[in-house]
Amino acid sequence: MKPFKLAASLAVVLSALPFAVAAQEAEEPSSPFSWSVAVTSDYVFRGVSQTDESPALQGGLTWTADSGFYAGAWASNVDFGDGTDAEVDLYGGYKTEAGGFAFDFGVVAYTYVGAPAGVSYDNVELKAAASRAFGPATIGGAVYYSPDSWGVDNESVYWELNGAYTVSDKISLSGAV
Repeated sequence: MKPFKLAASLAVVLSALPFAVAAQEAEEPSSPFSWSVAVTSDYVFRGVSQTDESPALQGGLTWTADSGFYAGAWASNVDFGDGTDAEVDLYGGYKTEAGGFAFDFGVVAYTYVGAPAGVSYDNVELKAAASRAFGPATIGGAVYYSPDSWGVDNESVYWELNGAYTVSDKISLSGAV
């Protein structure tokens, strides 16, 4: 195992351990903003390495309204071997629930910083997803459609089946096909 993968695995395990944090008695209102920062040994998107099997630093910020609308941005370094430096995704959508199902309808704009002249990786994707929880388990599916996949005048459709199992408040297992 590569030393970086071992360190990344150890970091994931340690981050899952419960840590005691002092909290106030009064409940504070929740923020409409959430954020994430990650270091990974390889940024893989739909089975293809985006970093030439090298580490990636990633971060994102999402705003979510009580009405179910959301918008955000996410970024990661990439290495396509052609000078492209980063992927910056802008997204938005609407989440709702009905009949015990959770639905998510959205759009994602994938943009790439530093792509060589004449190369257009930029593309837009529409998303429709549904899931249902059964106790600690959730199963779902999604379909993504792009009229101009990877900047080439080709449509693409991506189907996904996914599942998750909540082990505890801080640990869940998930997978997708």
